[in-house]
Amino acid sequence: MWRRVVAMLVLAGLIGLSGCGKAMNQVEGVVTLDGKEVEGATVVFEPAEGKGTPATGVTDSSGKVKLATRGKPGVAPGTYKVTVTKTKGTGASIQPGTPEYMEMMKKSMSGGRTGPKSELPEKYSLASKTPLEVTVPASNQPVELALKSK
Repeated sequence: MWRRVVAMLVLAGLIGLSGCGKAMNQVEGVVTLDGKEVEGATVVFEPAEGKGTPATGVTDSSGKVKLATRGKPGVAPGTYKVTVTKTKGTGASIQPGTPEYMEMMKKSMSGGRTGPKSELPEKYSLASKTPLEVTVPASNQPVELALKSK
């Protein structure tokens, strides 16, 4: 009898846990600086309220980025402060989603310098200073991240 009760509780717990994850929304965007596409920039969606997991991506040669959370495509619903950085060599040596990358981003978000200075304006490199904010889900249109050098 006890085995059945325990088995039923375990099964109920597993069923309950399977529905606890947030649905992920596919988020794509385009990063430009003064109207020109930015290649090799790291984009981070940092939860605005400090709770949750950041989503990251790196822009391609046309400035397009697809965001992922913990290496899986998509972003959980919510409001995010968006940071955009570009440093020489960082994209090749530290890949988004890796523990090293997440540690680097965590230090960056807290205002700590972790390496070379971004080639983009500094105001876009810290969650506490960035003017960029995105709410997910938005329309199915790509997110336009139009950076200005001044």
